[in-house]
Amino acid sequence: MLRMVRITRVIRVASYMPEVMIIIKGLTVASRSVFFTFVLLLLINYIFAIAFRQLAQDTPLEMSLFPSVHGAVLNLVVQCVMPDQEPFFQQVSREGGWLMGMLVLIFILLCSLIVINMLIGVLVEAVQTVSDVEHEAIQIAFAHLCLSHVS
Repeated sequence: MLRMVRITRVIRVASYMPEVMIIIKGLTVASRSVFFTFVLLLLINYIFAIAFRQLAQDTPLEMSLFPSVHGAVLNLVVQCVMPDQEPFFQQVSREGGWLMGMLVLIFILLCSLIVINMLIGVLVEAVQTVSDVEHEAIQIAFAHLCLSHVS
């Protein structure tokens, strides 16, 4: 019960900062798009994990980086979508050949540059829409206040 009281206190304080409320409302509006972008990112990871698993058979990479499809997905997410992926790329291209090196590069470009930037664009658009609606509501409330003082 005390936690609920604390949450309401935080919400009351946040209501005095309209920018924070705009961002929170924007995140809730964009949550569906964020979810489907996450699903797209996982789908791309899964497809590339299968490809790397197949290409890594009978190479030193099979046991170190791609022991199974699930292990490959984990390695791809941790080492490619996250920062500092150069050692991973160097090891794959050195031990797996130029084809696997190019596949890693395409994967990094697809996931890190395209899908993540799509996610950022969706979030920015949602926050902008909510911001416009909130500013319009504030202007309407101000107009009502001015009209009530005039009459």
